[in-house]
Amino acid sequence: MQQPGNSTLPFGLGKVKRTSLCVTPTPIHRWRAPGIPEDVELYIKRDDCTGFECSGNKIRKLEFLLAEAVASGADCIVTIGGTQSNHCRATVLACRRLGLQPYVILRDDQDPEHATRPLDASADSSNFAGA
Repeated sequence: MQQPGNSTLPFGLGKVKRTSLCVTPTPIHRWRAPGIPEDVELYIKRDDCTGFECSGNKIRKLEFLLAEAVASGADCIVTIGGTQSNHCRATVLACRRLGLQPYVILRDDQDPEHATRPLDASADSSNFAGA
């Protein structure tokens, strides 16, 4: 099981634990959007390049949350989200990488009393990863 690294970030009240789950820093690219005047410079942060199973920026917060969970001795994580939740998928995959048991509660926003819709690709990948 991977343990949180020694990486800490100083904040006013102490230090925050962080585990390394993604490739950082991700690149910043100039973006030439159609219809934008030439004298305007736009840049995009490429968090799709974190190297972590299509999670984008979600993995960044999980580096902090899961480091704290491991440091406190947790052996499982419970999260909740919609049936199309990329956060739930990223949480399941990150938990598996760290040796934590993920539990996912999926809600159906279309029918909150009865989750009757078929699961989509995000939910299916959560099931596939053993949540």
